[in-house]
Amino acid sequence: MKPINLHKSLNSSSIYIFAGLLFASILIAYGVSKFGLNAGILSILFLSAIPVVLLLLSNFKLGFYFVFVLSFFINYIHRWTDTLVPLLILEVILYVVVIGMLLKELSKPGSTPSFWKYYKTPIAIGLIIWLFYNHLEFLNPNSTIIVGKVIAIRQSWYALIGFTVALLVFDSIKSVKIFFKIMLSLSLLAAIFALSQKYFGLLPYEREWLYSSPLRVRLFVVWGQPRMWSFLNDPTVFGLLMASSGLVCFILMTGPYKFFTRVMLGISGALMFLAMISSGTRTAFVMVLAGFGIFGLINIKNIRTQIISFSALLILIIIYFGPFYSPQVIRFRTAFQGDKDPSMNVRLINKERIRPYLFTHPIGGGPNTSGGTVEESDHPLGGFPPDSGYLKIALEMGYIGLCLILWLYFRASTQLTSQYFQTKDIERKVIYLAILASMISLFTSELTQIAVSQKPLDFIIFSYFAIIVRLQDIK
Repeated sequence: MKPINLHKSLNSSSIYIFAGLLFASILIAYGVSKFGLNAGILSILFLSAIPVVLLLLSNFKLGFYFVFVLSFFINYIHRWTDTLVPLLILEVILYVVVIGMLLKELSKPGSTPSFWKYYKTPIAIGLIIWLFYNHLEFLNPNSTIIVGKVIAIRQSWYALIGFTVALLVFDSIKSVKIFFKIMLSLSLLAAIFALSQKYFGLLPYEREWLYSSPLRVRLFVVWGQPRMWSFLNDPTVFGLLMASSGLVCFILMTGPYKFFTRVMLGISGALMFLAMISSGTRTAFVMVLAGFGIFGLINIKNIRTQIISFSALLILIIIYFGPFYSPQVIRFRTAFQGDKDPSMNVRLINKERIRPYLFTHPIGGGPNTSGGTVEESDHPLGGFPPDSGYLKIALEMGYIGLCLILWLYFRASTQLTSQYFQTKDIERKVIYLAILASMISLFTSELTQIAVSQKPLDFIIFSYFAIIVRLQDIK
């Protein structure tokens, strides 16, 4: 019998795989015997991460959507680990994705990275200036909180890097549709999960987590009933996401899509708005009004626009004046009562008290010094509740920082509006309208909530920015 030549029957890659598995087995066995079961689990997780990293390096588009999906669930994971590790992992994965993208771009002979030309657009310039300003804030003498400054720098890099990757991900109208399908599918999943919490009750571990903190109970429970938060960070972020995504659903219904697609969008939007009510987030109702207001104002001649806008307004009027007295409806009505609402009066008093500090500190008190994000007992902003994204920026980054971020939001909105009127393509017009209504509603929410910096809303915003920049020149 002819002997088998092992070297010929196994190719080199098989040998490497076999050697790698052998080494991994030895490593795990040694770790368990020396340091216990936890070391073995960590070794398995580490080894499992290697092929994932290689995959993300080789396919940055897949990595982009992986980070997007993970941003929906990252706070759910963070809640149970009670560490910052999941949030850091999300950023690390995005850095791996951008490295893979750069390697692919630089491997093209005789060409500069294709995203470079988009860095000359106003939106990209605004993000770069914001990043540079966050670095300058590291030298802010009004704060000695190094951790708070590092967090601000991390967040600004996260936005710019995500925007950069998105510029190359959205290289066709099909890729933009994929983004909306993923976003709306995840939002619908969040809505269904929240409605199951409301009508079938919280899961045992969710109830235990909720009532384990008196502060959490005070924020999450209204008139004896919990506000739903699905698998997101809290009811506020969940409510804002439902308002924003619901607007997108109903506006896309007016597009040139199949009847079944429009029906599914309508059902999804209705479920999202129903889940939004269960969150008890009053700002979300204002977002819906702002979004439909922009939608109706810009596209008032379209009959579908008139029907959807009028129907939405009629439903809100019925809810506001109708004989409905559930805690969620009562809370909804207080969103439009102005100074008659006690909580609004508290906010107005706080803003009046802090106003002198705002005008005397043009570069602010330093990143993350207010609201107890990073505590510093002797800082003038320590423990002050900003209750507004714009006020938080003004206090921490100064009115110079506030002007920079408002200019960025204004430039993105005006460029999007201009592109809407310039294009003749009906589908692009609908996409522009959906983004504009959703984006304006999120910018509006910053008046009373700290929203845009929360996950996954931050990912959605810089993705919108990238779509605005790319959609006018892609097919």
